[in-house]
Amino acid sequence: MNYPYNKNNSKLHVGILYIGRRGGICHYAYELVRVISQITQVTCYLSANNILLDVWSDLPCNVRVFDTYSGFTSLLWSMISQRGALNVAHAINADAPDILLDMGSGPWKGIIERHIRCNALLADVIHDVQFHPDRWRSLLQLYSLIYPRKADIFISASEYSHKQLLNSFPEKMHICSHHGVIHSPEEVDSDAIANNRNQLLFFGRIEKYKGIEVLLDAFEIAKKTDPTLHLTIAGLGPLSSNLKDKIFGLNIKLINRWIDDKELNALLASHGVVVMPYLSATQSGVAAIAIANGLPAIGTNVGALPEQIIDGKNGLIVPPNDPAALASAMVAIAQDYKLSYRMSQETCQMATTIYSWNNIGHELLENLKKYSA
Repeated sequence: MNYPYNKNNSKLHVGILYIGRRGGICHYAYELVRVISQITQVTCYLSANNILLDVWSDLPCNVRVFDTYSGFTSLLWSMISQRGALNVAHAINADAPDILLDMGSGPWKGIIERHIRCNALLADVIHDVQFHPDRWRSLLQLYSLIYPRKADIFISASEYSHKQLLNSFPEKMHICSHHGVIHSPEEVDSDAIANNRNQLLFFGRIEKYKGIEVLLDAFEIAKKTDPTLHLTIAGLGPLSSNLKDKIFGLNIKLINRWIDDKELNALLASHGVVVMPYLSATQSGVAAIAIANGLPAIGTNVGALPEQIIDGKNGLIVPPNDPAALASAMVAIAQDYKLSYRMSQETCQMATTIYSWNNIGHELLENLKKYSA
């Protein structure tokens, strides 16, 4: 749908830049736009490969779509030619929004920012203040040296990230926000969740810092106490032959590939507890999905996980790299229907309050208005 921007309109004109195509940030960006487009003028700059493009186009905002890239070769060529990124920058300059909110422009970010000529305030949603210790860290660090952050406003998605940003960029303007719920079902059945409390689920991108080795050690310990426990590991990422052997030896279900939305929804509906044995984290989209689906979660005391998983309320928090503590948490929920049911109910309450997109979107927009005045 096309909604031309009226220069005489007193509403704040927000440009939304998101070049990604799938995953948690894609849903994060859509949900935020779904709310703020109802109350102010919004123009979105999106990739033609965005998996939510159809529903995005139904929102009451301008949606501008650009050809981006679909693999490493086309990404490399797009960085060399810069044509696609320049097309985005030219469109932003023509629209001249009051604020350009970057939800995730990826490798094109630096090119686009260098060619913005309009007077828009640049605001970045920072999902990871410090780069994760994964395969891409060195490349991301090199990119940040070539294209330093230029945003005027930094928006964090947790209290933890907010404090990190204040320490790292004290000269910038800052807004503390939250990572709202994503992949929300039509309804949550806490009784069914409690009955599935022995069905454990790890899902998401598989990297060493996600603590897969700790998870396997913990599950091996927990199974000795409660043989009814079952674990599914679902996500794309490298696994050594030794880890795969241990996974199969413990009779763990492994889905080692990208999990699309339909398959993820089915997994969430058939499990009762989400496990996040991370060794490092900021805030987590996985935790946001668990909250949306009323699922109790077990997480480690890293990053903002203790904000999203309040120990004893909607889940349990254990020390990182502690298989015995993680195993005890698995067994504690699996053997207590009432505990699991109460945690599911608490999770649903959190989904409709602090992690509600309606609340998050309205609060963020009010804060942006203060800076644009």
